[in-house]
Amino acid sequence: MLGNSKCAYAVKTLSALVFFMVLAGPALAQPGRVDPSRGKELAERLCVTCHNVDASPGNIARTDVASFFSIANRSGQSADRLIGAIVFPPHPAMPAVSFTNAELRDLVGYIMSLRTAN
Repeated sequence: MLGNSKCAYAVKTLSALVFFMVLAGPALAQPGRVDPSRGKELAERLCVTCHNVDASPGNIARTDVASFFSIANRSGQSADRLIGAIVFPPHPAMPAVSFTNAELRDLVGYIMSLRTAN
């Protein structure tokens, strides 16, 4: 049985996920509105402190943080998984970074553009 704090956390996380999917999901899923080049610009400005954001498979910004290339090429990776990982735990808090729906869509579009695996 979950403790009260774990149960409350699980309920809050699930509620946030449902809220996000109802409100932001359709906006993020709109086809033809992704701009990977804008996503790359965002990544180069906001994500380079922790991640290597270019298309090379090597070089990591920190030894405990995956590069965008390796994130994109994880088995079963998808735009939906990336959005969930950025917005919800277990992704560590990002220092004073918040994204609009369009920015998040573009950032995820850029990351997915690095994908070479099927």
